[in-house]
Amino acid sequence: MSLSTHSCTFCDSKRHNETECLHTFNGRRNLLESCMIMDEIPDFNSYTKKELKFVAYITPNKKTILRTMGSDEWEYDPIPLTLCKSKMENALKDRWRSLHEASKHEKHPICNTGCSICSGNRKETYCWSIENGGWSLSESESKYEEKFTTKCGHTFCKPCLDTVGWWPDSFYKRPKSKHPNPNHISHHMSTGITLHYKKCPDCKTVLYQNIKDLLREDYYYNELDPHAPLKLET
Repeated sequence: MSLSTHSCTFCDSKRHNETECLHTFNGRRNLLESCMIMDEIPDFNSYTKKELKFVAYITPNKKTILRTMGSDEWEYDPIPLTLCKSKMENALKDRWRSLHEASKHEKHPICNTGCSICSGNRKETYCWSIENGGWSLSESESKYEEKFTTKCGHTFCKPCLDTVGWWPDSFYKRPKSKHPNPNHISHHMSTGITLHYKKCPDCKTVLYQNIKDLLREDYYYNELDPHAPLKLET
């Protein structure tokens, strides 16, 4: 490998540039690579100047920890590596603050999921992800990504459909338990099972509980949670 006239800023090697550098910084590289997403502002005063330069080099954007130039939304603004140590410390503190301030920003687009229960009525909350450099559903809203399509062909957010009440309907005879232990709980359950239903919020079609789920064979072999949520047939 031919030697370069340029020395790596982080390890002084002439065999590679900063992008290719694998210097471990005495085992502190993982810390340096993750310090800008810490909950508390790092003690940059305890970092060596080369460590400060490395952190500055890998954090060229104000609104994401991704290391390349991206969209204008990332606010690409590399910190000069020629700054003195004290100015570098202050610049990194400002960069840490800008990243964490960005992660607190939220936007609220109108829900347009095709669910007639919540569309236009609920606002989805997106949070800025400094790790991904983009908007993602907040944890409280991500549950609405799960959809359920009824037998009548209408699609709803699962949490929305769960708000529609169940009603008792048919009475099914419980199959005789096949469990080999005569003292197993399945031999002492009630002889009947009530099938429940709910109505489709769009067309009022009666939607029955999934009878296969209700009468699945392992119901008679294992003790299932009696408070488990009911399931619709599909």
